[in-house]
Amino acid sequence: MVIRALFLALIPLLCIVSISSAAAPVSEMDRYSLGVDYTLRLTGHEIDLNQSHSKLKTHYLMFHYSPVPYLLLSLGAGTSTFSIENSADNNLFSGQRGISGAFALTLFSPLVLDRFRAYGGVESFYINSSRDDHNSKGVLLTPYLSLSLRSRDFLKLESGIRYHHLLASIKGPQNSSTEVSNLHPLRLFATVTLLSGDGAYIALDADISKTGELEHNRTPFEGSISLRAGFVLRHDPKFSKQREHILDHFPEYHELKERQEEMAQELK
Repeated sequence: MVIRALFLALIPLLCIVSISSAAAPVSEMDRYSLGVDYTLRLTGHEIDLNQSHSKLKTHYLMFHYSPVPYLLLSLGAGTSTFSIENSADNNLFSGQRGISGAFALTLFSPLVLDRFRAYGGVESFYINSSRDDHNSKGVLLTPYLSLSLRSRDFLKLESGIRYHHLLASIKGPQNSSTEVSNLHPLRLFATVTLLSGDGAYIALDADISKTGELEHNRTPFEGSISLRAGFVLRHDPKFSKQREHILDHFPEYHELKERQEEMAQELK
């Protein structure tokens, strides 16, 4: 409960201390950019199956592209490991790593006062985890709303709400099937992103539900934490055209460049 209280206190704190105007990660790209990142995420849910909770561990690589202003599309693939335990810490299902896919759609606003930006979107992750003659498949669907604020030239802070919707099934021998879903979907979250001037970034994200408890013997339980690292590749055709225009007015440039290369060879 102490951890939950500290997390809830962090949300308004982020809103107070965030002021800035810096470079930003994939959510602020344009059509001449491509974002790539890797994410490790650990997620826990209380589910509607005999007072049990699930644990989901995912690794995935995502590609991000913004075809039009204020819209970001993300597509990726990775692995998922899904397990279910009851209140006595007995394993009801413990799956192995399986190939999974991910998709996200994000809408974001223009910058306000060069400091604030609103976000809304949905993330979807396909769950695929099996062991022996049992197989678990499903989806974790996560709509969200958030507000980001920047602090300094290397730090971006974001907070908001998420709605986790877990829908999975576990199929066993003789075509037996058990459906599971989570009981408490609404969560508060906060994200801290460190930025570099050349497009690289790393982000730490955490969320927790109003009933979340992170006890030593029930972790993760109604909470998640993730680490994301990536970079943005940029290519602006306006820059290339501008460079060509400048070179057209300085035809000696190519001759000087060739002479420079010849001198470098002579000095070797």
